[in-house]
Amino acid sequence: EEQFILAVGGISPNKNLSVLIEALAELRRDHPDLRLVLVGDYLRDGFRSSHERLVQEAAAHGITDAVRFTGYLPDEELVALYNRCLVFVMPSLEEGFGLPLVEAMACGCACVVADGHALREVGGDAVLRANPLSTVEWSSTIAKVIDDAKLRQTLRQKAVQRSLHYSWERGAATLIEVFEELLIK
Repeated sequence: EEQFILAVGGISPNKNLSVLIEALAELRRDHPDLRLVLVGDYLRDGFRSSHERLVQEAAAHGITDAVRFTGYLPDEELVALYNRCLVFVMPSLEEGFGLPLVEAMACGCACVVADGHALREVGGDAVLRANPLSTVEWSSTIAKVIDDAKLRQTLRQKAVQRSLHYSWERGAATLIEVFEELLIK
């Protein structure tokens, strides 16, 4: 029954997870039991891992016990986390698409994402956005979701509806249309 913020994806610097460590340190003043769960294969990250730096930052803020690195998780465990989290977050500085966001929305998560790039388009009006460079904005936006059950429920409902826009079949059909259009030209 613990309350936690969930982030899923790589542990590389472009995922901007440092902002979450700092935001959690601020949030724990009013929410002392709040935790941060970071799901991602930090041992075999194909990109540069920032795991060691994040562990050091959590220690520097005195919140080591509140930050959990799970490593890789099978789908069943990941779905369970999506369904239990208070809020799903994605503070990436750069993102090509954001598949974890679609997964989180499909599970009915209230979501806060970095403002800009693909996450704005993928999340639409079903997510709240925060400046990826502002710890203050991240902590206040997450607090807004945590403290307002009605807002959280509204975001969850919108997320499920928004996730219906995305499917492998729809993606394949769109890609075929693009290829056909290129062939005609």
